[in-house]
Amino acid sequence: MNKIPETLKVLFVGNSFSVDTAQHLPEVALSMGVKELHIGVLYIGGCSTRRHYTNITENIKGYDYYESYANNGEWSCTNGVSSNDAIVSDDWDVIALQHGTIDGSRNTDIAYYDKFAPLVAEINALAPKAKIYFNMHWVGESHHTHPEIVSFGGDTQKMYDIITDIVKNHISKTEKLFGITYAGTAIQNARTAKLETLNRDGYHLSLGVGRYIAALTFFACITGADIKNIEWACPEMTEYEKAVAIESVINALKNPYAVTKSEL
Repeated sequence: MNKIPETLKVLFVGNSFSVDTAQHLPEVALSMGVKELHIGVLYIGGCSTRRHYTNITENIKGYDYYESYANNGEWSCTNGVSSNDAIVSDDWDVIALQHGTIDGSRNTDIAYYDKFAPLVAEINALAPKAKIYFNMHWVGESHHTHPEIVSFGGDTQKMYDIITDIVKNHISKTEKLFGITYAGTAIQNARTAKLETLNRDGYHLSLGVGRYIAALTFFACITGADIKNIEWACPEMTEYEKAVAIESVINALKNPYAVTKSEL
């Protein structure tokens, strides 16, 4: 187990999936022993890495900027913020990038990642000390009517396989990218357990266990922490959901590009 940092500063350049991932990150980090925390989330709904690149090169003030400093899970929001200003506003330890979630082509066609490497280079130039990660997105429920899922005939496992191939064989090889956080695999692992749902609308994560898994995965990936004995969990979660979450995250770190069936 790596030593838990006393201070942790994380900035997401993302969309609604970044909000899902970050929502419970303060509670997770503080429960694991972090003393001082600053979490920032730059949000545009469904924003792709192409658009993030345009925003940073043109200094577009188009993001809602959510921040959390406190240990009570409270967030503030400022409208009309540029990624450039947010990136240079603090000495971030980690900057996490999120890809678009609106349509299937953005997630499962490598051509739509064509501005990812230049985006990483731009961020590195602004924050050379920050470790840059890609937050691997998850697929939705097979019965959902989201256009992306419909375009795959409800075969979300096929979608997952394509996304993992892109992340493993292309995204992870990007120069200046420090690593991947494997939320997509952890969520897919949890789907093999006896849970009612991991999503609140078929695609975005449930406010309890879904978001908890994403935050736990993210924290474990960026710190190397052993999360198996974490004390905190969302109040609405059951002990079974917490156990599945921990198991799913541990298995995702062991086998990040394939589904591991739950034993619970």
